[in-house]
Amino acid sequence: MYSGSKTVDHTAVHAYASNSENRLPGTLGAWVALYGEWSNLTNSDKATIRTMIQGNGTGNYAYPAWEYLLKSSLYDNTTNMFKPFSDTATGMPLATSMAIEIMLLNGIVPQTATLAIPLSEYTYESSSNIINPQLLSINFNLNQLTIGIGSPGTVTFIYGSTPFNYTFANYGVYTLQFSSDWNSVTGFTVSNFPTTPINYFVQPSTSNPNPTPTPSTSPTPTPTASPTPTPSPTSTPTPSPTPTASLSPTPTPTSFTETIHVVSRDRNVANAQVSMTLNNNKYQEYTNSLGIVQFTMTTKGNYAPKVYVNNILRYSGTVTVKSPYSYTINI
Repeated sequence: MYSGSKTVDHTAVHAYASNSENRLPGTLGAWVALYGEWSNLTNSDKATIRTMIQGNGTGNYAYPAWEYLLKSSLYDNTTNMFKPFSDTATGMPLATSMAIEIMLLNGIVPQTATLAIPLSEYTYESSSNIINPQLLSINFNLNQLTIGIGSPGTVTFIYGSTPFNYTFANYGVYTLQFSSDWNSVTGFTVSNFPTTPINYFVQPSTSNPNPTPTPSTSPTPTPTASPTPTPSPTSTPTPSPTPTASLSPTPTPTSFTETIHVVSRDRNVANAQVSMTLNNNKYQEYTNSLGIVQFTMTTKGNYAPKVYVNNILRYSGTVTVKSPYSYTINI
């Protein structure tokens, strides 16, 4: 936002006051830089930017940033699309995609976490492709957000009607599963950063790019052998007549087999040690050469599976089991 003696604008201005043209590429670039440099900003600057993103209902911050973008001269009400520059005649699809990138960012309010934002364009010399989809993308159909976290901590999400905080325990590329109203996160998976070398505003640590919570296990007690008693001599008993067995009705089983398949396209998972905790029960297996492992349980109810590969958390979510069926988790 530019604040001058005569005007306040919530988009990038070409060169105030000689050229007051509003520019969408410059607005995208400014927001990317602010998010990428978050950990290097002062607390005062962070507080101001949070107010810009969320709005506070008064003055120059009456509305959240995404709403100011829709109210700006860059939005064309005739075509319901955005323009790259305020003096462009009509809205364009490419400019609209840039505006969506800005609003995607503006749904995230950093608190203590820093996003992993590359310094270079995703496509060479294309100002509309600053955002790397491997590190930040959204799937509206599945209610999923992919977000690269370069420095762990907390962010506030404002995609739904109620803002809420979410804490990332470690760095990595997270795929978050949101509720249908976007007011909560119900599960996540996490993967490594892209293998292609990338320079970031703030370079993430590379010593251990996955979250590392290890499921707690109780040590297996060592069985104590009991001494074998010495048999006493006995006389041969007189055989008694064998009683006739009475048939009892077979009880109806109250349990069933519930199968959870863990499937991975990651070659590093094939033949790896995969463990899963369901509530307080722990299951541990090795995947086969295709990276598939099967877990079974025999009780209906609500499960909160956490899947670990070589003791590294790769999946956390919820499963409601109502009847026998096969459930697949992709990691």
